[in-house]
Amino acid sequence: MTTRRRIAVALGVLAAVVLVAGLVYRSKYAAPPPPQVTTTAVVRADLEEGVLATGTIEAARLVSVGAQVSGVLTRLHVALGDKVQKGQLIAEIDASTQRNDLRKAEAGVLNVKAQRAAREALLKQTGLAA
Repeated sequence: MTTRRRIAVALGVLAAVVLVAGLVYRSKYAAPPPPQVTTTAVVRADLEEGVLATGTIEAARLVSVGAQVSGVLTRLHVALGDKVQKGQLIAEIDASTQRNDLRKAEAGVLNVKAQRAAREALLKQTGLAA
């Protein structure tokens, strides 16, 4: 083989090695292509997210609240779910029913006193009183 031919073969082999080395480097160390991104114009709107589920919701702690009297509520000082303290005023009940009951009882007492006074007067009148 001639010198020229040897040089041409060596250059060909060297070119092939460089080409293969470049392809290997590119496949291993080259940056990945940028991701494909879909874009759209910005629009202002309300977002609504709903959850559909079935089940039972239970309170963490139940407390029974009662009243010593019954009647019509005139004012409610708390809302559903509010935390309350011991002794805190929760509601006001219309007191007109209790006032009327008190007046009736007082009138009954006065009536009994009047009946007693009338009987005592009758006894005095008949002379049986001591």
